[in-house]
Amino acid sequence: MRSRANVAVQVYEVRREGLHPREKIMTIRIHHLAMYLIVSILSPLADGDFLDLRNKLNGQVQASRSQAVVMDVTGLDVMDSFACRALSDISRMMKARGTETAIIGIHPEIEESMERFGLKLEHATVATNLEEGLAVLGRRIATKRHASKYLPPRGQDSGEF
Repeated sequence: MRSRANVAVQVYEVRREGLHPREKIMTIRIHHLAMYLIVSILSPLADGDFLDLRNKLNGQVQASRSQAVVMDVTGLDVMDSFACRALSDISRMMKARGTETAIIGIHPEIEESMERFGLKLEHATVATNLEEGLAVLGRRIATKRHASKYLPPRGQDSGEF
């Protein structure tokens, strides 16, 4: 783990055997910035890699207590039904932890194909770039904080129906 200012960067590389040299290394960078985890997928992922990413990210969110995850999928040149389902599952797991998720960097051609085949990324916000993703997540977190001020504490009933 390297650290610059207050940004922690973890490079997560997995070497795969028996593949074309270009496909041997899967690189994912996980940046921890304040209350955000920014995940950059820099190379294509195999099906098993999505499962590894899910487990790794679940541990990172728990350890860092991040309130939001931004997943940059620019490195994915193919988004099949498994990839969409895996990203939706990751988003669902994050939501169950109280963590919001935004997915950024989907190529327009891939987005068009996803729409044509009825593939959807559920439980996540889709944004065009990092700034938009951070802005949307920031608003959601602020709304959640504001709303929680008016809820009764856990375990206490307000006495009204």
